[in-house]
Amino acid sequence: MLNENCGCITDYSKIINIDFVSESMKFNNCLNKKVVVDKNGNIKNCLSLNEVFGNLNKDSLLNIILSTKLKDKWNISKDQIKTCMDCEFRYICMDCRAYLEVPSDLKSKPLQMWIQSL
Repeated sequence: MLNENCGCITDYSKIINIDFVSESMKFNNCLNKKVVVDKNGNIKNCLSLNEVFGNLNKDSLLNIILSTKLKDKWNISKDQIKTCMDCEFRYICMDCRAYLEVPSDLKSKPLQMWIQSL
């Protein structure tokens, strides 16, 4: 089941600006520079993602943030994501990387995008 709050932004006017568009042209605006810690101390890109990069109780947060494995997720651009790469609105849209048409392919078509709700 899709997490209804994943990627939800209620005031679009505060997010769609030149900084957002510039980031979207180079990085994944869903995952770029995002790190969360769940209730068990697991360090992830997003609470909706299953992949864990470490645990706050036994791993250094700095080492995890600097790890290539985590940064690889940040560096997926809209020009690499199926469907997004062909969309004229790709740089002003935030797609969700947690819910994909093909879950094993991080560049797969997103199942949730907030531009469609504008």
